Amino acid sequence: MHVVFAASEAAPWSKSGGLGDVAGALPRRLAADGATVTLIIPDYAPPAGSRPDEAEISGAARVEVDGVHYPVTFYTLKESTRFRIVWVHQDLMFQRPFLYGDGVLPYPDNLFRFLVFQHAVEAWIHSHRGGVDIAHLNDWQTALLPLILRRNPPRRGRPATVFTIHNLGYQGIFPGRLFPVLGLPNEYFTPDTLEFFGDMNSLKGGIIYSDAITTVSPTYAGEIMEPEFGAGLEGVLRRYRHKLTGILNGADYATWDPGGDPHIERNYGAKDVREGKAANRTALMSELGLNWPQDSPLAVAITRLAHQKGADIMARALERLAPGTLRAIILGTGDAILEARLTRLAARNPGICFIPRFSEALAHRLQAAADLFLMPSRYEPCGLAQMYALRYGTLPVVRRTGGLADTVVDAEAAPGGTGFLFSRPRPTDFARTLIRAARAVGDPARLSGLRARAMEQDFSWNRSAGQYARLYESII
Repeated sequence: MHVVFAASEAAPWSKSGGLGDVAGALPRRLAADGATVTLIIPDYAPPAGSRPDEAEISGAARVEVDGVHYPVTFYTLKESTRFRIVWVHQDLMFQRPFLYGDGVLPYPDNLFRFLVFQHAVEAWIHSHRGGVDIAHLNDWQTALLPLILRRNPPRRGRPATVFTIHNLGYQGIFPGRLFPVLGLPNEYFTPDTLEFFGDMNSLKGGIIYSDAITTVSPTYAGEIMEPEFGAGLEGVLRRYRHKLTGILNGADYATWDPGGDPHIERNYGAKDVREGKAANRTALMSELGLNWPQDSPLAVAITRLAHQKGADIMARALERLAPGTLRAIILGTGDAILEARLTRLAARNPGICFIPRFSEALAHRLQAAADLFLMPSRYEPCGLAQMYALRYGTLPVVRRTGGLADTVVDAEAAPGGTGFLFSRPRPTDFARTLIRAARAVGDPARLSGLRARAMEQDFSWNRSAGQYARLYESII
């Protein structure tokens, strides 16, 4: 079976979020399990992305978008007999300092950029001599490919298409006046096709025209068919629910494991977690210049400061806690108003440290040192950071939604508890749950049992990749 996995980003070459982690890990796992896999991604310029020097030119094409022909070059790196990466190089579209925009506004020509990318993937599939069995497509940047491949199938037969929704909040919506850019007949701009309240919706196309739809956790698959989480597409998703499956993302334990993590002061496992965390906390306090008591519960948040992530809920909950309940370190950037609020909160409260930047290495050290990991998301399609926290023996305090509900068991609701959950996205509810968690940390025997169960959890790609392989077989 030959799988083409197309995505707008893939770690370690380009990444802005969970999609990059998945695209960097799942294709390799599928190849290790016996599939032939080609990962195709845009060739971004530094610092947005990188391409290894060993990648070699393997082909070229000219793709047409809105009457303009764009030359593209394919660079290929073959990592094994079953796995290769192909970069789509196009100077005008991808040689920019950011993936999608400057962090405040998206690039105004993103529709054109990713149409060029999708037609380049189409050209690569058409040119591949051995044929392609599955085209696995991801998020709005590749969502029109199921329709493109239906209308222009390769001579060897159209590959079956799987479309994965990583976050329904990003749909690739553009003004309806730009519909002619797609080069499609007007019959594709109706409420039953790509039209969406007068605009055109790329993600809607992926839902309608793919052979199978997946999203990144079972709970999120159910949530997105309801108005609270459906972002206007709940009706469309209910109509196509027969081909919708929730498959939980996997965690990359090759990168996130305290037993061999090169970023932390002391490596540790389940047998010496108490000593390992103590050593890593001491080192972290020194690094950050904090003089906090060693026995006070330490909570950390590694987050994008956004409405979805509940950063405002976290700030207001921390304001409500009595001094000394816990100490908290927040690492992240995003919304300027939330950054300012957290800066003020940390200035007033000596038990809170806010670091307005992102550092992958520091994120590892925070997980290794902390007792609790905070993730009060309003919605969370899957989430990976809570899986990493479990592996580090850092107990998640999360909202009961999406992948958080699928990966964390409340310590007081079941004998196999691994963390703490709350249901309503309200600061009072989160604050009460933080108090519960802090009390558990203060009980050495209970904390030891919770950490042991947390570190036993296995959310590796092994199971999830098998589910994808079975899905592929069912639609070929």
